[in-house]
Amino acid sequence: MRGVALLGILLGNVMWFSGFAVADPDARAALGFPAADAVVEWLVHTFVDGKFYSLFSLLFGAGFALALRQRSASRFARRLAVLFAIGVAHGTLLWFGDIVSLYAVTGVALLAVVSWSAHRLFIASMVCLVAPAALGGAWLLADALWGTAVGVGYGPGSKLGAFASGSYAEVLDANWDFLVDRWYLAVISWRFPRILGMFLLGAAAVRSDLPRRPTDLVALARRILPVAVLANAAFGAMGGGAPPRPPTALGWAADIMACIGAPTGAIVYAVGIAILSRRDAWPWPYLRAAGRMSLSNYVGQSIAMVLLSYGFGLATWGRIGATEAVMIAFAVFAAQAIMSRAWLRRFEQGPLEWICRRAVAGADCATIQRW
Repeated sequence: MRGVALLGILLGNVMWFSGFAVADPDARAALGFPAADAVVEWLVHTFVDGKFYSLFSLLFGAGFALALRQRSASRFARRLAVLFAIGVAHGTLLWFGDIVSLYAVTGVALLAVVSWSAHRLFIASMVCLVAPAALGGAWLLADALWGTAVGVGYGPGSKLGAFASGSYAEVLDANWDFLVDRWYLAVISWRFPRILGMFLLGAAAVRSDLPRRPTDLVALARRILPVAVLANAAFGAMGGGAPPRPPTALGWAADIMACIGAPTGAIVYAVGIAILSRRDAWPWPYLRAAGRMSLSNYVGQSIAMVLLSYGFGLATWGRIGATEAVMIAFAVFAAQAIMSRAWLRRFEQGPLEWICRRAVAGADCATIQRW
């Protein structure tokens, strides 16, 4: 599941890495495949956006519940601190759209629910997942009545040029401004309750032993599949993407569809992957290898895309459409999956996973990982 989630996250992120997500209509029309790009963008909004980071969040919560069966909460807290440091470094030095640091901060809330039952975790997850729709409506109403100082567009737009043709020093400067804005956007788009809701849902599933009941899982997926399809189709038709600033009625409607479609879509994907991956036929061994090195591959995706897209690299930023960007994403992930399998034939885990475990456990990790 982590391997598939990595691919989905790259398919969503490549729209930003390539500059296509922030290109104006005239710039998009000047690219090579405008008609195909419109279709590809809708497909990404409908089948990718929100679903795969939700799937990763679900797995993070499940991993938290599993880890606490064998390890202490203090060890989990140290892991969050290490992940936060890695995430900030990633967001500052490579790409401002880092999700690891957001996970680390949100994960602190899990330390308060260590002893909760599966039922209580599930109720809390539903509250978190519904909250963004309610808060978004309140924000829209407040903006209509009194106006709110939330800025416009996406981030400090004057610095977008640094990604297209700037030096690495200029990219670092732009990264920091966009990273600060990303945290601001995470607050006003209610990203934290979205992530926490999926964390809690994953933990609830493990506490209830749901992953060991395949019949119940399939029945659940069948019940929510129509809801997931309708909500995500509507989300794609509304343009998906980041919430507009200032808020609009259409943006709020799209956000409501995201609140429904992202978690249900993630669950459907999770069950589908669980069923399809029972055999060892291609491509599952490669996806498993990529998933076992999820942190290393996530940061590796940023390294590859920055070198391909930014001005100090191959400078394709703003010069390719959605179709070409998605093709590049598949190629990058395929290379990662192949390299991951080769790496794991020699080592137990990926390099960043090893660093993370060493930082958390210290010298005791030497008994777990041998170089």
